[in-house]
Amino acid sequence: MNAREGDEQGNVLLLVMMWVFAVTVVAVTLLTVGLKYAEILDMSARQRQAYWLARAEALSVMQGIKSGTPTATAWSDVYPFGTVQVQVSYAGTWNVKIDSEVAGALNTLTFSYNPGLAKITSWQDNGPG
Repeated sequence: MNAREGDEQGNVLLLVMMWVFAVTVVAVTLLTVGLKYAEILDMSARQRQAYWLARAEALSVMQGIKSGTPTATAWSDVYPFGTVQVQVSYAGTWNVKIDSEVAGALNTLTFSYNPGLAKITSWQDNGPG
C-alpha cells in the first residue's frame, strides 16, 4: 500500500463520518420537532376541553339563574377529565366566574346576567377561539 492509497482511504473515512454525523443531526432535529409538535397538539386539545367544560358549566348556571336563585354561591365540580370552580354573586345583576382546568390547561369564563333585561350584559372568555 502506498501513501496515496492511505490518503484516499482516510478521505473516504472522513467523508463517511461527516455523512453519518449529518444524518444523525437531521434525525435528532426531526425527532425533537416531532415531539414538540405532539406536545403542542396535546396542550391544544386540553385547552379546548377546558374551554368546553367551562361553557357547559356556564349553561348549567344560566339555567339555574333563569329558573330561580342558584342553590349556592360557590362550588366545585370534579369530573374524570377536569375540575370546575364556580362563583356566583348578585348585586342587581348576576355575576358569574367559572374556572376550569384539564390536566394543566386553564380557562376562565366570566359573565353578567341582568334579570330585568333578561339577557347577558357582559361576557369574557379567555379560551381558544
